[in-house]
Amino acid sequence: MKRRGKITLYILFAILMVALVVAANVVRSNSTLKGVATKIDYRDADTLLQACELDTLVYTKMPQLTRQKIKEVDLKAVRQLVDSNPYVADSRVTISVDGTLQVTARQRVAVMHLFMENGDLYFDNTGCVMPSRGDLIADVPVVNGDLKTIPAGNALQWNLKRLADNEKTRKCGLAMAWRLSCFLHDNERYGSLFDQIYIEHDNNLVAVPKVGSFVVEVGDADNLERKFGNLDAMVNQGLPLTGWERYSRISIKYVNQIVCTKKLINK
Repeated sequence: MKRRGKITLYILFAILMVALVVAANVVRSNSTLKGVATKIDYRDADTLLQACELDTLVYTKMPQLTRQKIKEVDLKAVRQLVDSNPYVADSRVTISVDGTLQVTARQRVAVMHLFMENGDLYFDNTGCVMPSRGDLIADVPVVNGDLKTIPAGNALQWNLKRLADNEKTRKCGLAMAWRLSCFLHDNERYGSLFDQIYIEHDNNLVAVPKVGSFVVEVGDADNLERKFGNLDAMVNQGLPLTGWERYSRISIKYVNQIVCTKKLINK
């Protein structure tokens, strides 16, 4: 009897706990949402989006949230709204135990800042475009130059990865500049040296260093590992003896050789 009595008590206790959990969930689901709390994962990139901007977006587009019961909140709709922000890569939306809507967003990682006659845009590491803003700036290579070949349609809908993946357009200046920008972003050793990419005629890429009065001619965006490996070898072996200041242009576009153009000295 004692053993049966204990089993009965255990069963009753389990039923009671389940009932309490169900009751708590019912009470919670019928309580009013307390507010919105947003966190942003910048992924070690420069800040182009602030949490308060997403809070404002949610409150502005969904003013009913603060009056809604938790069970009435459409988490999918909130996530879609947050993801519509051009600086957001993706997001996760949940409701905490205390009834707060928690938004966790991942910011897009800018790799390239394009300047055109009618304005400027950022592009992230997936090729997607992001509008520029005056109050927050990403420290990424600035791209300009010969932009005769540009994608058709609205610039805010461009995707440079699609251009780079297409055999017909992969050699256009913008696609190659984006590929070079991604390479410099992924290889900090080289990326820390350059802050500008210039597209010359025939889509020839030139990288402009942060320090010095010379440029590095890259050519196209193929074989970048090899090209910058050659540049690295030259920096470590030859330049300590001669110095950057002797050259106006260093070309790494050719296979197995680096061509240096000496500066003209006015006598």
